Amino acid sequence: MGASVKTKARAFYCICVGLLVLGGFAQAQPFAGGTGQAGDPYQIATAEQLVAVGSDPDLLDKYFVLVADIDLDPNLPGGRVFAEAVIAPDILDANGVDVPGVAFTGALDGRNHVIRNLVIAAPTRYAVGLFGRIGIRDVGKWGTPGVVQNVRLEGATVAGYEAVGALAGYNEGTILNCSANASVTGERDYIGGLVGYNTGTITLSHTEGNVHGHDDIGGLVGFNPTGVITQCSSASLPGGSESVGGLVGGSSGHIAACSSTGIVIGGRHVGGLVAGNGGSIVSSFTTGDTRSGEVTGGLVAGNSGPIHDCHAYGDVLGAEWTGGLIGINSGAVHGCTASGDVIGSEETGGLVGSNSGTIVNSHATGIVDSALRGEAIGGLVGSNSGTLADSYATGAANGHEMIGGLAGRNEGVIVRCYASGDAASIEQVGGLVGRNRGSIELCYATGHVTNGDDRAGGLAGDNRGAIAQCYARGGVTSHETSGGLVGYNTASITACYAVGRVRVTGDEGVGGLVGGAHGNPSTDSSFWDADTTGFATRSNGGTGLHTAELQTAQTYRDAGWDFVDTWMICEGTDYPRLQWEQRTCEDE
Repeated sequence: MGASVKTKARAFYCICVGLLVLGGFAQAQPFAGGTGQAGDPYQIATAEQLVAVGSDPDLLDKYFVLVADIDLDPNLPGGRVFAEAVIAPDILDANGVDVPGVAFTGALDGRNHVIRNLVIAAPTRYAVGLFGRIGIRDVGKWGTPGVVQNVRLEGATVAGYEAVGALAGYNEGTILNCSANASVTGERDYIGGLVGYNTGTITLSHTEGNVHGHDDIGGLVGFNPTGVITQCSSASLPGGSESVGGLVGGSSGHIAACSSTGIVIGGRHVGGLVAGNGGSIVSSFTTGDTRSGEVTGGLVAGNSGPIHDCHAYGDVLGAEWTGGLIGINSGAVHGCTASGDVIGSEETGGLVGSNSGTIVNSHATGIVDSALRGEAIGGLVGSNSGTLADSYATGAANGHEMIGGLAGRNEGVIVRCYASGDAASIEQVGGLVGRNRGSIELCYATGHVTNGDDRAGGLAGDNRGAIAQCYARGGVTSHETSGGLVGYNTASITACYAVGRVRVTGDEGVGGLVGGAHGNPSTDSSFWDADTTGFATRSNGGTGLHTAELQTAQTYRDAGWDFVDTWMICEGTDYPRLQWEQRTCEDE
């Protein structure tokens, strides 16, 4: 099949060269020097010579070098608007359908020279760019993979149908140290500021300008299914209907040490760096704002792969499933942060909107707010059915129902986490979690909790799961069904305490540790401060003691608390702290 395509392509090009021999840039031109071999590349000094590279398929596996800047302005004498890729375009069969042409499998070194004012108007064509196709993965059949390096595109305007990029429509080869300042548009999918569709390698490359299409739109690359992108950046402004990313639209490949600084806007499924990630992303960041209808993330919209040491600094505006870093996560997130403010409607979090994966050693510091009576809003995660470990949130969280300083709704595992931001809601609000149906262990909350109706707690507003070895120090202001630790409890609480002031306007279901309760919940070895909470004796579980007693280690040892591996205390000056906090008495 490969041989037949190549034969057809050569026949096609021979006809084109014969017909266009009198036309402008397409005239056959001798190169400025060289023999096209690795040690003696053809030298390109003019626009005519650059266009000549694409005039003969037999030239597409040769070596080239730019020796001067080149201007492809169609308004210059001999210039034109190209109707397909300049080099290695796809070809039209007898029925007018695009079929893959001969890819560029040689090498072009631009030596940092600039190619200016490229204009391609090919709204019905595939594989559109300066190069249609670079490289072939099946090296044994087609020869060496293509290499393009040190090329600068400035002022380019490139329009195609699908797989469109300023430098290349498809890349299966190697792109190194290239840049494009361009306006790139596509009628359909796989539209990128540099490359439309990448299964090769792109390194040390950068884009600026505007990129727009329908689906899988990226500031640098539209779609990256198996490619490797490293040390690249984009300041482009991408936009489209769906799957829009500041750097890459969709990726199942590898992305490392990359960044995006532009504002990213799309209809849905929009990420500051990548829209949809099923591959790996390492040591990358974004600084621009991200805006979308639903599934929105400051770094990634939807993630099912590993993300490590990544950061999002811009603000995020979305609807359902919105996060400062990730909109929906089912992958593994480690060592990541988000610092921008986040606004969404449901399942919205400072770091992740909806999490069914794992989040470890990560944090969020922005304010998280909701529109349209939003539910499941959290300082770190809006809704969690996965695992949150060794992570924290410091920003305030506000919404209508199921609002938490760390997580709005928890049906998974939360361990060794904390929240210090305030949380406000109409109902089901907690300093750590709004509604808990999972497990919370070795956690604490210090923010103030405000509730307009009921089920407010310093740690959890509504608990239907297991809470163990936790504490709450923030105050609670509510109407009723509120407590210093838990507002409403139907499950288990073990080895916990609360010391924040509880202020209520009603009288039903309120208490120093637990407000309301149902069934036969267990509250074991847990305490509240009768002096500071405002409730000397009232609580649906636990024991109320004076401050001095609760700042004495023996009180807790008598209840079976572990001061060897779990707790520490500065007696007489502070309440117990969790050992993982790594505090000392000198810190107090």
